[in-house]
Amino acid sequence: MLLGALLENIAYTGTPDLNAEIRYICSNINDVREDSIFVAIKGQHTNAAEYIPLAIHLGAKAIVCGPDAPIILSDFIVVEQPRQALALLCSNFYGRPSDDLHVIGVTGTNGKTTTSYMIRHILANAGKKTGLIGTIEACGGEDCVGMNNTTPEPWELYGIIKKLRDDGCRYLVMEVSSQGLHQHRTDGIRFDQGVFTNFSAEHLDYHQSMEEYLKAKMLLIPQCRNIIANADCSYFNAFSEMASCQFFSIEKQADYQAVDICCELSESRYTFCIKDQHYPVRLSVPGIFNVANSLAALAVCSHYDIDLQEACRCLAYFNGVRGRMELLKTDTPYSIMIDFAHTPEGLRQLLTTARQFIRGRMIVVFGCGGDRDKSKRKQMGKIAGELADYSVITSDNPRTEDPDQIIFQIRDGMPDGARYTAITDRTQAIAHALRYAKKDDCVILAGKGHEEYQLINGIKHHYDEREVVRELLQTNCKI
Repeated sequence: MLLGALLENIAYTGTPDLNAEIRYICSNINDVREDSIFVAIKGQHTNAAEYIPLAIHLGAKAIVCGPDAPIILSDFIVVEQPRQALALLCSNFYGRPSDDLHVIGVTGTNGKTTTSYMIRHILANAGKKTGLIGTIEACGGEDCVGMNNTTPEPWELYGIIKKLRDDGCRYLVMEVSSQGLHQHRTDGIRFDQGVFTNFSAEHLDYHQSMEEYLKAKMLLIPQCRNIIANADCSYFNAFSEMASCQFFSIEKQADYQAVDICCELSESRYTFCIKDQHYPVRLSVPGIFNVANSLAALAVCSHYDIDLQEACRCLAYFNGVRGRMELLKTDTPYSIMIDFAHTPEGLRQLLTTARQFIRGRMIVVFGCGGDRDKSKRKQMGKIAGELADYSVITSDNPRTEDPDQIIFQIRDGMPDGARYTAITDRTQAIAHALRYAKKDDCVILAGKGHEEYQLINGIKHHYDEREVVRELLQTNCKI
């Protein structure tokens, strides 16, 4: 593609060769090759602008940089925000594929994944081919690929969107992370709707404060034609002054409301209220938070040409999401559940919901990730100690941290009298929990969910808790 076409709708200064043929866009010096455009981005620890001379040496035909780059030549493309320029360049390179789709962005601390899958389920049931990009995978039909980031880097993101469009999708549901918004990865997308599920402490290692975290989430607003927000979350009260914002609620009067809520082990039921219309809803996934997730999904889908009664009916056939309150099929007299809960609020919701359905004891195995927000470790220890009958504190993804130090910080939050043990090796911790469990108990493995790996000392190891449980049960948990 000619450089001039790539720069469409991008404000810049400089006199680059607009007829230069560009075949690659990169922001990592290791990816530079001939016929590429190098976007020099300043990160948390490095400034790619320092590698501009090397990028030129490696064959880059064009350089994009900020006005503070240490070297600026007349043919450089100088922009105010290189990260934003990167997203727009990638979107242009792939032919602005999101322009041909109804794109729905889902953000929030918890519930993004389940809400996204519910939206896709409803739209697909209505005969609308819908793609999905999120924490677990990107898929447009049966062709799915696993994801490393909730919101991929621009080169990958817009390539996926193009493929989904070319495969016939006309709707796209995206999970949108706070980091993705802060780094302008989605700036090339105009969203039909933006969904705000809820907001609680998370990613404070990156954003440094709740205020900065919320500010990052709010970056989605100007990219959306319409906003649908959770009225039960006080952080979203400021949205009420926005003409383009509608609210959903399970607690109060709102544009979209759930009333007559009944949550049981096998299902939840409620009445979906929109204007003067009322529709019965039955969910095959438990928990009051899933009522909220489904309400958000119905609110989104009400904006499209679908039968709302059928939309409500089809939720009964939504089978949940891998790693979200996932009950494993075993022959044990106790149950085993896997969930992604890795935040204080996520763990609290999980254990509170599970408690309603467990006849015996609730045994939770959990840890906290390394090189991430340390403030939540003590909080999660307190929550587990208060809500679970027995806790096994273990390693999650320690990354480059000492897992024993992480465990020590979690233990510091355990209330007096809480029953727990600490076992660093996660497989041994799971084995201990399974040996401890008796009839009618429930062993909850929290933190990994859909993930099939552990990050230890910077190395990614295959680790699927389903496989671990199966092997342990085959050996009678002897480890």
